[in-house]
Amino acid sequence: MDKPRIHMTRNGIVVVAEEEPSSLTVVIVVCLRAGSIYAPKPGLAHFLEHVVFDGSVSYPSQGALRNLFKNIGARRNGTTSSEWVRYWIQCLPEHLDSALEWLHEVVARPLLNEESVTREREIISTERRRADSEASSCLTRLIYQELFRNHPYSWAVLGELEDIQSMSRNDVGTFYADAYTINNMVLSVVGPMGSTDRVLSTLDERDYFGELSIGKLYPYTCPPLEISVTPVFAHFSGISQALLSVIWPLFGWSDERWHTAAVLRDIYQERLYQRLREELGWVYSISSGLSCSYEGGSISAGSAVRSDRASQTAVIMIQELEKLAFHGVTSGEIDVARNGAEMTYATDTVDVVDHAQGNAYEFLFARSIRGREVNLYRYLAVEAGEVSEIAKMIESQGPPLIAVVSSDLSEANF
Repeated sequence: MDKPRIHMTRNGIVVVAEEEPSSLTVVIVVCLRAGSIYAPKPGLAHFLEHVVFDGSVSYPSQGALRNLFKNIGARRNGTTSSEWVRYWIQCLPEHLDSALEWLHEVVARPLLNEESVTREREIISTERRRADSEASSCLTRLIYQELFRNHPYSWAVLGELEDIQSMSRNDVGTFYADAYTINNMVLSVVGPMGSTDRVLSTLDERDYFGELSIGKLYPYTCPPLEISVTPVFAHFSGISQALLSVIWPLFGWSDERWHTAAVLRDIYQERLYQRLREELGWVYSISSGLSCSYEGGSISAGSAVRSDRASQTAVIMIQELEKLAFHGVTSGEIDVARNGAEMTYATDTVDVVDHAQGNAYEFLFARSIRGREVNLYRYLAVEAGEVSEIAKMIESQGPPLIAVVSSDLSEANF
């Protein structure tokens, strides 16, 4: 596979194009620095993402715009995070023209009318209530509110119910005009041989996205994490187990050591699985993750566990990271992590949606792209001593944040 190519259309849109010969479909993604941290009020970025699907200049009804992709059997969606919003469509190569037209209508020509805003207030309020009924969503909100406190990163991407109900057409239109600009977006395409060239030529021939203003590239800064020295709790009725997470601050993926941190995460998760599931039988599954933005992030471990074992489980999670810091990792663990990375690379090649979205995100924030093969090479080159050094750095920062959601656990008995 060749490294992704960077192309600029006549109207200034940056396109990251990569051919994937094994793929039978084409994926086109538009990614903008227009997530919730950039919006003037909580929930606005996500609200706008909904409204753009409700009709466009050429397809003024929601049904007409939907039929444009349904009639060609395409898949499509939009997603909003703290940092970005993205829109994507996946189709067979013979339907590229219709797919590009749909993406252009959604991103560059939405109506954003009062009727759509009124309808989406109710739809998104339902989405908010559903999230409020999920214990895992409660845990995520607890963590972000504690780590980022007074920064927009602490905002729920959906917003609170009062935020959603107060959204106006003026809110939506003003943020759209400011954030949906040429300098603030990247288009990514991944598909079989010849398909990426067709996308590039069509973008220029039809001047797609030319309606957007040049605008500015939104600045990006990740605030330092604020780690509480005492655990934080949220009560959630009706769940039979506690949801537990431990979180340490970490650098972002712009740091050259990010690949080493990824190896550490994989080894750490395997050790926790062996200890908490295979030896003790306390948990069904363990997750360990890197939550990384371009400039900053965290490494974490989490699981669902009986409330009376939550405290002990948190201690074990901390102890296992300390062991990695002070006793290092084995060559066998490094080999297992490398084999897992190669398998992930091989299977992810099939998922062209994730592939295209990853390319868009990387260029949007780094303004360059390494490509998946370079990332794999760097992962495979990580040595055991480097992993131990990252573990020591994390451990030296002090105790992690411990976050717990439970129906029958309090700080007093943790």
